[in-house]
Amino acid sequence: MVGFDDSAICPMLEPELSSVHIDCRRMGELCMEQMSALLNGSEEPPRLTVVPVALQARASSDVKQAKGVL
Repeated sequence: MVGFDDSAICPMLEPELSSVHIDCRRMGELCMEQMSALLNGSEEPPRLTVVPVALQARASSDVKQAKGVL
């Protein structure tokens, strides 16, 4: 099992929850840049931007730990 946003509770759960970490601050900055351009009358089409993510692997995605659970 894998969560999203790697919140502070993930390592406190049992088993510890693996999670995808994303830089929410950077994503917000990119959204504001795009919104500002639109509000200022930009006629350029919205651009596709990829925000890097990283998997924080913990026990919930450990195959050895999951044996016999299903």
